[in-house]
Amino acid sequence: MRVLLLYDIGDIRPSIHEVLTAAAVAGACPDRLNDLKLCLYELLGNALLHSQGAVALTCSFEADGVRVSVRQTAPWQGEALEGCHKCLEAEITRESGRGLFLVRALSDDLEYREESRDMRLRMRLV
Repeated sequence: MRVLLLYDIGDIRPSIHEVLTAAAVAGACPDRLNDLKLCLYELLGNALLHSQGAVALTCSFEADGVRVSVRQTAPWQGEALEGCHKCLEAEITRESGRGLFLVRALSDDLEYREESRDMRLRMRLV
């Protein structure tokens, strides 16, 4: 299991590169790597945009996939949302929430743990 702390938008690219490199070495399907990359950009970008604290990216590889956790260490900031649960159910034509809609569509399992400000996904990579 690997934990990376991100403090600003500039930390996203190297963090994603590290995760994707490890997944590629493990033999992940290139198409699934692209899906994972998009999901990570969406989750990390949202977390950093809407939080004043660090964002913890935790990644653990399994035999056939990966589990990822993106957790905000500070409360949500910015535009008022009625919680991520509503975003996960957003219609694709809405102005906001499309990123989480895509993450849900691309991942095999996605959940939001409100008490810990944690988005968790599981994705098969084979």
